[in-house]
Amino acid sequence: RAQDELNANELEALIAGNSWVGIDYLGSEFVQQVSDEGKIAFRNSNSMLLGKAWIAQDKFCVNFSASMQGRDDCGPVYHNPSGTVSGENEYIRVALGNLYYFSLK
Repeated sequence: RAQDELNANELEALIAGNSWVGIDYLGSEFVQQVSDEGKIAFRNSNSMLLGKAWIAQDKFCVNFSASMQGRDDCGPVYHNPSGTVSGENEYIRVALGNLYYFSLK
């Protein structure tokens, strides 16, 4: 729902000092962290990726040079009204070709 979409300020708070832990649309568990300098580390059962992350026009953006031919991947992040901490699905990130359900750790 549109009212559940996070804005840039809410995204900043979600990123700062937190790890995102959850599961993607295909069922793979993942962990992601972003440093204060915008460096991102992403790990799932298939890969470990390092790159950069930023916020643009209320969208969370990433670029992993080793993935998607180095293209930027920007998409919204939503608060999941039915999500729980224990379900690791309080938020949903929309990415190219995938959805990531996650909570903060």
